[in-house]
Amino acid sequence: MLTVTYALASFVPAGTGTAIWPLTAVLCIGGFGLGINHTSLLNLLTATVSPRYAGTLSGTVNTLSTVVGVTGVALFGAAYSWFGRSAWAGSATAWVLTCAGLALIAGLCSFAALRAIATAPAGPPDPDATADATVAPTTVFSTKENTGHTTPTAD
Repeated sequence: MLTVTYALASFVPAGTGTAIWPLTAVLCIGGFGLGINHTSLLNLLTATVSPRYAGTLSGTVNTLSTVVGVTGVALFGAAYSWFGRSAWAGSATAWVLTCAGLALIAGLCSFAALRAIATAPAGPPDPDATADATVAPTTVFSTKENTGHTTPTAD
């Protein structure tokens, strides 16, 4: 959906006033597709990783999302600005080329994700997952006295 959105966005005229609504509608469809994809990916990742690596997964996903988002905005913003100021392109061509580049990147990422899913080995279950499941949960906060002082309770 995101790839199609970027491809369609290059043909939607952008402007001020009521001309912004067609572009807004197209980008909302892309945002919806991105949201569905991101949620599904996070569900898949968290279901397959051992609980002991949950913190590492969370840090990696959040860091990569931020770094990739900032890098994409910087690169495509610079490309749009450069194309827009060039003598041969102009703002309309800059818009089309930037959207086409975004569509190409989104399409390549979609292809790579589908290929990774199709070629992923089934593999045996993670032994850490069963070991972690058999360990009784520990209390982080308790009301027991330890060497003359009490710790706060979470209850």
